[in-house]
Amino acid sequence: MRMARVPDEFLSEGRHWATPSEIADRVGAPVSHVHVAAGRWFEAHLAFSPVRGLYVFIPPEFRSWGVVPAEWFIDAAMMHLARRYYVGMLTAAARHGSSHHAPQAFQVMVDRKVQSRVVGRVRLQFMWSSRAGRVPTVRVNTPTGTMLVSSRETTVLDLADRPSDAGGIDAVATAVSEIAAGLDPKRLAAVARFYPRSAVARLGHLLEELRFAGPLERLERIVAKAKSPVLLDPRGPRRGARDARWCVVVNRRVEVEA
Repeated sequence: MRMARVPDEFLSEGRHWATPSEIADRVGAPVSHVHVAAGRWFEAHLAFSPVRGLYVFIPPEFRSWGVVPAEWFIDAAMMHLARRYYVGMLTAAARHGSSHHAPQAFQVMVDRKVQSRVVGRVRLQFMWSSRAGRVPTVRVNTPTGTMLVSSRETTVLDLADRPSDAGGIDAVATAVSEIAAGLDPKRLAAVARFYPRSAVARLGHLLEELRFAGPLERLERIVAKAKSPVLLDPRGPRRGARDARWCVVVNRRVEVEA
């Protein structure tokens, strides 16, 4: 196989990525030759490298981009880096049916730190979480295989735990409102035990305000022993009305997009 034909040959076999050593073995050339050829592939929008040591091949329909959508390669990239991960936050919420806030970045939770990066049109935002690999996820199909996405219950708890990474408490409330109907109260309470009381309290308050149809007593028991209240909006003022049930300081009015 000629080096120039590597991207199209791999794609014709249904292989969307490869390491330099795999390519070198295939063409019978030194790895250094692969690195040189890769520079030409990148310039011609035939391939790109989302993480060091992994080349992703670009099919013709995406060559004007010079990259493919993140869901096409995120699982391979995380396996290559030996990271436990899941696609989360607003990206996961969109997968579960939230449509108001299109995520500005493809958000990924990882068990060890990975530097966020921009690859062509794709912005990857990696967020460290000790819960990656422990909280429930679902494996969903992608055009090139599968990827791990946080479960609906994990998604709303992550959003409540990190509203600043979700565009603020209004964006969190809007996303929760759009996917709350599919929440299972028992599973939600089970997953909530992996999270700080602040996230559980914030989510409980939002679900009650959104008139969630399911029972919330299990969540309430988790926050019952809280000694200090949590701010509904961590970036807002420290004063506000007190929601005694959830031990939340309602320091601003939350606006949910209709």
